[in-house]
Amino acid sequence: MSWNRLTGIMALLALACCDAPPRGPSGPIIDTLPSGLRVVTNVPPWLDGSTRGLIRATEELRIGEALTGGPGEFGALSGLEVDGEGRIYVSDALNHDIRVFHPDGAFSHAFGGRGEGPGELDTPYGVLLDQRGRVWVREARNMRFSLFERDGTFLEVRPIRHRTVAGPWRAGFDRSGRLVEWDVLLPYIIHPDGSASWDERARSRTEMTFWPLRFREDGLLLDTLPPLRFDLPATLYGGGRRPVRFPDLEFAIDGTGSVWFAMRDKYQVWRRTLEGDTLLTFSFPAEALRDLSRGEPFLVVERILTDEAGHVYVFPRAKDVEEAGTAVDVFDSRGVFLARILLPVKVERHQPLVRGGALYGVTRDSLDVPYVVRLRLHLPGGD
Repeated sequence: MSWNRLTGIMALLALACCDAPPRGPSGPIIDTLPSGLRVVTNVPPWLDGSTRGLIRATEELRIGEALTGGPGEFGALSGLEVDGEGRIYVSDALNHDIRVFHPDGAFSHAFGGRGEGPGELDTPYGVLLDQRGRVWVREARNMRFSLFERDGTFLEVRPIRHRTVAGPWRAGFDRSGRLVEWDVLLPYIIHPDGSASWDERARSRTEMTFWPLRFREDGLLLDTLPPLRFDLPATLYGGGRRPVRFPDLEFAIDGTGSVWFAMRDKYQVWRRTLEGDTLLTFSFPAEALRDLSRGEPFLVVERILTDEAGHVYVFPRAKDVEEAGTAVDVFDSRGVFLARILLPVKVERHQPLVRGGALYGVTRDSLDVPYVVRLRLHLPGGD
């Protein structure tokens, strides 16, 4: 679904909300459009001046050290993963390896090391576990996936023949366990053989497309799914000062194969199937902070995450959360707000994930030393 079509739906949302059913003082407004789209407008429960809906997370684990040369001295942390036993997998792009730690933080083992050969890594910037328990590592410079057993035993490499989204690795797996990777192009179509051609449907070169690419078990491209599209600002290609922060897409794939995404300048999140059907949208009030030095607003949505229980997590930055990475809003799979979790440390936006009711992320001390932390979220109805 294109962003222009979504903006049309958003116009309908305003009309739908006018006739919304009554609600409690802090309950959501829930409506269903004739198209079947579920629309949820959330209201902060603390508007009455109370602290309802606010929960403080607690730090229960910190891994890291400085100037020791040990396994806890990290270089450039580029990804985190957690397996079913609670072991933590840390991708380090500077040291070109994957380090594994026990649930109590004790070092277990490492694998990789800089190189181009089988089992070697060059600038890994993401790590994932599939349904079979295999460790997938995406390498930037070798342009390949390297697959390992969880104990570090090398399995195989699979070449990468497409471009990808810059920054944190956003891949995931569909219901059948097939890898879904993302390709970003201006504006081209990716064909099953890996070739690209100009997309005649694009109105101008200011349209950006994020293409979900689904791969077969043998590593070959299975199909190209409907893309996420949005318009870049005209000033990006001239006609005025280029904005430092222009609205782009933030997205994540959940365990059912759905994509949750938002334009980062608006606190409105959409859920779409990989096949292109938009199922629901939810919103939450947020007033953007302005960068007075540049006269433009900061982006409101910093990151979207999902967990194995179906929760959706949004890292906001707004007037009531001035520093990004210090709070996370939690919604259920229906888009209903559950709580705002106040974090005891600032978490960087590129690496976090949630598993078993805990947030795993990267924080830094006053000397800029990186640490991996596990924060217990104390979700409503959980632990």
